[in-house]
Amino acid sequence: MKKLLSVFSVLCMMGLAFPMLGNAAIYYVKSGGTGTCSDWANACDLQNAIIAAVSGDEIWVAAGAYTPGAVQTDSFLLKPGVKIYGHFAGTETAVSQRVLTNAAYTTTLDGAGN
Repeated sequence: MKKLLSVFSVLCMMGLAFPMLGNAAIYYVKSGGTGTCSDWANACDLQNAIIAAVSGDEIWVAAGAYTPGAVQTDSFLLKPGVKIYGHFAGTETAVSQRVLTNAAYTTTLDGAGN
């Protein structure tokens, strides 16, 4: 029992026991984005954000329509524990700043493909 507590204590000190706490990232997405996803000025595309995100992360998606690929069998493969928010103008610094009543900022994930 003592050994188990010691291992747990070491993991806690290293931040490995609860990796989601304090390490969550926000990925910023714009239609046609080619950046690093680090902020609105460097937004990436939705598929790259989904690939990079891990449980506890958030993906903020700017207004627009997003398809998973060029063929109808392509799809968005969402990950457990990753929150995806839409309806952004592309300038917000908090989820609460979205104006959900403004249809101009609608975000659509279109799984039908092109």
